[in-house]
Amino acid sequence: SYFVQSAEWSPDGRRVVAQLAAFDRRDLWLATGDMASGTVTQRHRSTGLSVTPARFGFLPDGRLWFQSEANGNSGLYLDDGRNVRAVVNGPFEIGYETVRWSPDGQRAYFACNRRQPTHWEVCRVDADGSGLREVTALDGGVGSQVLWDSFRLSPDGRQLAVLHSAPLLPI
Repeated sequence: SYFVQSAEWSPDGRRVVAQLAAFDRRDLWLATGDMASGTVTQRHRSTGLSVTPARFGFLPDGRLWFQSEANGNSGLYLDDGRNVRAVVNGPFEIGYETVRWSPDGQRAYFACNRRQPTHWEVCRVDADGSGLREVTALDGGVGSQVLWDSFRLSPDGRQLAVLHSAPLLPI
């Protein structure tokens, strides 16, 4: 048995993408529905002992983006309807529920732990996979981190507000 985890509309309202999950959390699907034709197409599938639901959606140009652990790391992928390609895929993690796209869909921002597993910063990458870099420098330390889902890109895409904590700087 499956249930709809969540869904998102395309910018033009012609398609919807839904994340379907098995009740035992061992099977997760992304499928798109075309409103005009009534067709449903599987776009991605993750299976395992415990599959984590991830963020997904459409870019302004209609491409589908999603997170997946398909290759062992939490990666970021783009699907144009013909090809799926990794924008970022390790050897580090992208925090679940942290991906934010610039208003024009040209850059993704997300929490990542490029330096070490416990050191989270906000990173940025261009949609073509180039230009990966950390945009915060909280300098780690024990317990210092960007909290997941705690940063927002301004509506014009030029500024970033970040909520973070450290041992002597609690939230």
